Amino acid sequence: MRKTLVTHLPATAILLLSLSIPPATHAGEGVTKANLDLPFDASSAQEEEEEAPEIVVFYGQQYEADGIFFSCDCSGSMKGNKFKRLQNEVIKNVNSFSERVQFGIVFFAGDVVKFPGSGRPADATNSMKAAAVSMVTSASLRMGTCTKAALITCLAFANQSSAKRKIIIHLSDGEHRCNGADPDSYGRETLTEISQRNTCQARINAICIGPSGEVNENWMRQLAAQNNGTFARIVE
Repeated sequence: MRKTLVTHLPATAILLLSLSIPPATHAGEGVTKANLDLPFDASSAQEEEEEAPEIVVFYGQQYEADGIFFSCDCSGSMKGNKFKRLQNEVIKNVNSFSERVQFGIVFFAGDVVKFPGSGRPADATNSMKAAAVSMVTSASLRMGTCTKAALITCLAFANQSSAKRKIIIHLSDGEHRCNGADPDSYGRETLTEISQRNTCQARINAICIGPSGEVNENWMRQLAAQNNGTFARIVE
């Protein structure tokens, strides 16, 4: 009886029955197909790209950050081509910054000259980069080496910066000649105070420059190690 009824169903009913039955799939095949049909999230990809850090190369060392602060020795030990190269390295990097970078520059000897003069980090707009280049170009050598003041100034920039990844690049011979202070005591005090003031956890990278026998390489290594930075040795 049932066979007779199915056999004589109208063609339209058979068509409706066939449409109501889902197509056969292998295990997991339906899930895979559904995932492939999801729209591509272009906004997430764009967000990841925007959050990638800036890459800078300073004295051949590569760093990644979006808050970049330079601490540059301009004492008598940097005379001649060494100081000219330092100026060129800073200018090259400043000109390469994209507008999402925040930066600051400190030249130090017995005193400190900083950019921006306000003490707040600069956004890397064209006008701010041009002003920074002018400051670097006009910098000159002076007497003394007051490292602590330079690093404190850089940390003030970094602590105020809204950048997610902050670095300080400290270039010097590692020697301390600051207003008659004992060099060893001054060096120890500087390491302690900088570690305490580094509340934003900026990475402090040390580049030790100068001929063998005329640098304090051990101090520069300690500075980098205590602040999660890297150390590099440049002989000029």
